[in-house]
Amino acid sequence: MLKQNFIPIFLILSIVLITSGCVSKEKLPQANVCGNNLCEINETYANCPSDCTTKASIQPSIDKIKIDMSDLPPPPESDMGELEWYKGVEGDLDESRLPPKFRGFGLLAGHETGIYAAKKEGDVYVDTDLVWIRQQIYVYPKEKVSKLLVETNKDLWGPLPSDGPFIEELPSPSIGEGSKAFKITSPKSKKIEYDIIFIKEGYYQRVTMDTSVFEYRVLEEIARKVAAKI
Repeated sequence: MLKQNFIPIFLILSIVLITSGCVSKEKLPQANVCGNNLCEINETYANCPSDCTTKASIQPSIDKIKIDMSDLPPPPESDMGELEWYKGVEGDLDESRLPPKFRGFGLLAGHETGIYAAKKEGDVYVDTDLVWIRQQIYVYPKEKVSKLLVETNKDLWGPLPSDGPFIEELPSPSIGEGSKAFKITSPKSKKIEYDIIFIKEGYYQRVTMDTSVFEYRVLEEIARKVAAKI
């Protein structure tokens, strides 16, 4: 599949709306003043995006919307025995992971979480290669969000061999304020990659599932749970 080459393409991004003032479900303490160009104590990118634009001030907002095991269905059944979800990827994303046309938009922060269905052997979790689920969160200034969603299309994969992989844009799952979905298949693999990209309150996220056992609706349910955290 395109697991390795496709990750840098969507970045799958998380963007928090920046307005001229303070916008968020989080409220500031009365002593704080949002809009004075100072990221004061108790201010974060979520409750005062105009002042808090450093990675340190953005991280608390990212932490609240990261995918976790409770967002996932039970692991698939397997003849290998009982499986468990295992977090195999957790870390920052930077602009080097973006395709050239997505660079220069003022990336503020990025984060990626990857979880896979694993077989526990002693103290080691072995990847069964049945399901990989990833969430990518990239944070940009508000005014860049809509353009990035427009630019998110199957053309971003660039020229592909005539024998695959093949990319199909699916109907929008209607998540958040704007969303797109894609299906990637290859004659050389039994696995299918599904991607959902959505914007909600400025967050631009990509949730991906690379699987040979789950259907697209599973990813859609996961994406809705992630979106509900915002």
